[in-house]
Amino acid sequence: MQSEFSGPYPTRESITRERIMDACVRGIAQHGLHNLKVKHIIDSSGISRQTLYNHYRNRNDIIRDAFVREGVRVSEACANEITRYASVEDKFVKGMVFMHGALPRNPIMSQIVLHHREFLDVIGLGTVPLDQFGRLCFAAVIEAHPALEPEFAEISELWSRSVLSFLLFEGEKKRSEQELEDYIRRRLAPGLGLARLGIP
Repeated sequence: MQSEFSGPYPTRESITRERIMDACVRGIAQHGLHNLKVKHIIDSSGISRQTLYNHYRNRNDIIRDAFVREGVRVSEACANEITRYASVEDKFVKGMVFMHGALPRNPIMSQIVLHHREFLDVIGLGTVPLDQFGRLCFAAVIEAHPALEPEFAEISELWSRSVLSFLLFEGEKKRSEQELEDYIRRRLAPGLGLARLGIP
């Protein structure tokens, strides 16, 4: 019995854009953010220069799209990871620990840590969709606890900024995963205001 495909079929344009973004991620892993050239992306993707410019105006546009795509992928992986935990606090804490490990391993997401200011200049500070990433991570939590919805933008911002600050200002002595989790529970979980909202 053949399984049915659900969802829209990818278009030729979307397939080409995916190839370009894949090549961009590989290029950053190989050459680094500063040394990545459009030629590297063209060579790695196997498409012509004209085709690339039919889809993107410049290198930074490609990097921006690739960053958002990878952010969505990591957020969806986080959403899947936190399904294993029962309480909302556990989901936020374990989600933060997951992101702390996942972001540095992703070639393009790690750039926000390695080259914070320069990377934000490349992709545009206002284009980092932290709230969107937070909503993807915690969509099931919001659905199960509608009381979170009015405050979720603030909660998501606090959560996202906390993940980034841990990565940006880690210091020489790195915390173990358990130490990090204990610290998050002690210092940051109360700031989410879950107890005030009556959410376990």
